[in-house]
Amino acid sequence: MKKFFFPVIFLILIKTNLFPVTPTHDILYHITQDMNSFSTLFPLKEGSENEKKVVRMILEQLDSGGIEYTVHGLSESEEYPSESVIIDARFNGESGDEIFLVFPLGSSAFNLAEALFLSGQLNTAPLANTVHILFMGAEYGKAADYPLGTNEYLKIYYPQGNPAFFYFDISGVPAKIELLTAGTGTISPLWMVKKSLDTLNNSRFLYSYRQRLNIIYKLGLNDKPSLIDPYFKESYPAVLFRAEGTTRADKQTVENYYNFIRTIAADRNWKIQSDLNWDKHYLIVFAGKKILYISELNYILFLITLLSLILLYPFMSTGRFRKYLRSIIQYIWTLPILFVMVFLFLFISTFAVKSLLLIRNFESLWEYTPILVIIFKLVVASFLFLISLRLFRFFKFSQRGSFYSASSILFILIDVLAVLSIDISFAFYLVPVLFSIFMFTIVRNRWAKLFFLLLSASILVFAASKMFYSESNRIVSLFILSPVYGNLLITANLLPILLMIYRIRFLFHSKNGILTKRMILTLDLSLGLISVFMYVYLVLFSPFSPENPQPLEILESVDIDNGSSNFTLSSPAPLGTFSFTTGNETVPYNTKKRSIIIESSGPGSGLKSAPVIALRKTRFLNRLEYTLSYSYTAPPESLDISLLSDKEIIIYDSNYPYSASGDFSRIDFKTGSVPHSDFTLVFTLPKDSNGEIRITGKYNTSSGKSPVTGHPFAVHRSLIFKKKLLISNSD
Repeated sequence: MKKFFFPVIFLILIKTNLFPVTPTHDILYHITQDMNSFSTLFPLKEGSENEKKVVRMILEQLDSGGIEYTVHGLSESEEYPSESVIIDARFNGESGDEIFLVFPLGSSAFNLAEALFLSGQLNTAPLANTVHILFMGAEYGKAADYPLGTNEYLKIYYPQGNPAFFYFDISGVPAKIELLTAGTGTISPLWMVKKSLDTLNNSRFLYSYRQRLNIIYKLGLNDKPSLIDPYFKESYPAVLFRAEGTTRADKQTVENYYNFIRTIAADRNWKIQSDLNWDKHYLIVFAGKKILYISELNYILFLITLLSLILLYPFMSTGRFRKYLRSIIQYIWTLPILFVMVFLFLFISTFAVKSLLLIRNFESLWEYTPILVIIFKLVVASFLFLISLRLFRFFKFSQRGSFYSASSILFILIDVLAVLSIDISFAFYLVPVLFSIFMFTIVRNRWAKLFFLLLSASILVFAASKMFYSESNRIVSLFILSPVYGNLLITANLLPILLMIYRIRFLFHSKNGILTKRMILTLDLSLGLISVFMYVYLVLFSPFSPENPQPLEILESVDIDNGSSNFTLSSPAPLGTFSFTTGNETVPYNTKKRSIIIESSGPGSGLKSAPVIALRKTRFLNRLEYTLSYSYTAPPESLDISLLSDKEIIIYDSNYPYSASGDFSRIDFKTGSVPHSDFTLVFTLPKDSNGEIRITGKYNTSSGKSPVTGHPFAVHRSLIFKKKLLISNSD
C-alpha cells in the first residue's frame, strides 16, 4: 500500500495545480494563435496604427491574466519623441535580484507570441528571481538615439537588486540562434555567458557563438553599435540572442524556443552575481556538445606555464642554447633591418592596392572581395622581399640557419607579449603558433621542420580568414588599407614565418648552384607575373552581375516653393551606361563617375504627392504663437525643422523639444519618430521676431517602377521635400 502512496499524492498535486504543468499541445495552440494574429499586422512601423493594435492585443491578454504591468510612453522623450511605448510586465520572485527578458515590438510575430505566452506561465510559477518581460518599442530606428526604447527605459530604471538583461532580437522563426556577448569596448561577465550557452546547449536549438566577433566588439572595432550597448554603458550585464536564418513554425521549433526562454527566466538554481568589475578576458572552447570555460585567472596561469616551459628549454639543452645565443648576439643588428624591409614592402604594396582602387574609381572594391585584395597585397610584398634577398650579401646577413630559427622564436615571443599587453583574449590565436615555432626550433629533421613551418603558417592563415569574415569592415580595412598600423601588425606576425622559410631554404639548399639560382629566379618571376596578373584582373574585375546587381541610390530632391526637382544618382562603383527617365523623356548616359545630378525635365514625380504645409499665427499679449501643420498621406521617414534668424532667437514654449546653436541664431526642433497622423508643431516667440523656418521631409520611395534601365542596378529610392516659410511681425 505504501508504494502507491507517494505517486497518488503527486498526481493529486498536479491535478490541483500546485505544480502547474502546461500540456505541449496547449503551448503550440496558444503561441500559434497569437502569432497568426500578430502576423497580419507585421512588419510593424514605429508608432503606426498596426503597432498600436499589437500593443492593445498584448495589454488585453496581460489584463485577462491578472498580470502586473506598467506602460511607459515615449512621446515625452526630451531627445527623440516617439509614439511607441514600452510594456513592462513584472513577476515577483523570492529575491530582489531581477532578470529582464527584452522583446522588441518590431522584432517578429513569433517572438512576441512566445513572450506573451511566457508571461501567462510565469504569473503562476514560483520564481527565485524577480522577472521582467519588456515589450520594447522604438528599437530599430536609424537615428543616433536608437535603440530609443532601451535608452529611455534605463533613464527611469533603478535596480532593486542585481540585474541581468537578456535581449531577444529574433526576426522571424529562427532556424538558428546566435549569441552575442559583447558591446562596443566591453563584454559580458563569464557567469552570464555560461548561463546563456549552457541553456542553449541543453536546448534542442541550433546555435552559434563566434568568439572572434565578440573579441572584435570588445576591442571597439565593430562597424555598428550593438543593441545591448546601452546596458553596458550603465554597467549592467547583458547578452543578445539574434536569429540566423528562418524556418517554419512547426511544433518542435515553437516548443524548443519557449522552453529555452522559460529556462532563462525561471531557473531556480541560477543566481545573479553582483560583481561590477567582472572577468572580461575569458576563453570558451567547444568540444562537441561539451563547453570548456577558461576564466581569466586560469588562462593567465596557462600562458605563464607555457612560457615557463619554453624559457626552461635552454637549461635542458645548454649546447644548442649557447649556439642560438651566439648567433643572435652576433647578428642582432640585422633584425631591425629585416623588420623595416618587410614593413617597407607591405607599405609599398598598400599603395599598390590604393592605386588600383583609384584607377577603378571604386574605393570600396575591397569590401566585395577582401580575400583576393589581401592576397594581391601579400604577393606584391613577397615578390619585393624575394628580390631584396640579394641585398643580404651586401649587408652580410647571417648564413647560419640557427640564427633564423632563434630569430623566429624571439619574434613570436615578442608578438605574444605585445598582444597580451593589448588584450589577452587575442593571444589565443598566437599560442598555437608559438608552440609550432618552438617545435620548429628544437626538432632536427628537416621534414619535421617543414611540417611545423606549414602548421604555423596554416594557423595564421586560418586566424586571419576568421577575422576577414567577422562582420567588421573596420578590421579588414586595417589590414588592407592602413599604411602604418595595419602593416605593423602584419609585419609582426609575418616575419617569424619568413625567418622560418629562410631557415628551411638552408636545409633544402641544392649543391648545384646553377639549379638553385634557376629555382630562385623562377620563383621571383612567378611572383612577379602573378602580381601583374592579379593587378590586371582586379582592374577589370566586377563583383556585380544580374544575380548580384550594383547598388544605386536615387535621391529626388523637390523644392515645393518653386516646383523644381532634381535627381542625385550615387553608387559605390562608376555608374557606367544606363538610361534615365523623367516625365516622358528618356535620356541615355555613359559616365565613369560614381555620382551625378540629373535635373528634372518636367514636374518631378514627387510633386504629385507633395505634403501640404501651412503656418498660422495667433497673437497673445506681446507674443506670437505659431502653428505649423504638415499634412501627408504617408508619414516621412524623417522630418527636420529648423528656425533660423540673423539675431538671437528667444523661444518661450514648444510642444516638441529643441536644441539651440551657441549664439541662439538657430533652433532645431527634435521631431523624433514622426507620427503616422498629421504632424503639428506649436511654438511661441516674441511678437517682433523675424526669420525663416526650413522644413525637410525625407521619404523612402523604393516601391514602383525604377526610372533607370539598361544596367542591372539594385535601386533604392528616396525623396526629399524642402520648403521655407518666413516669420515676421507683420500680419
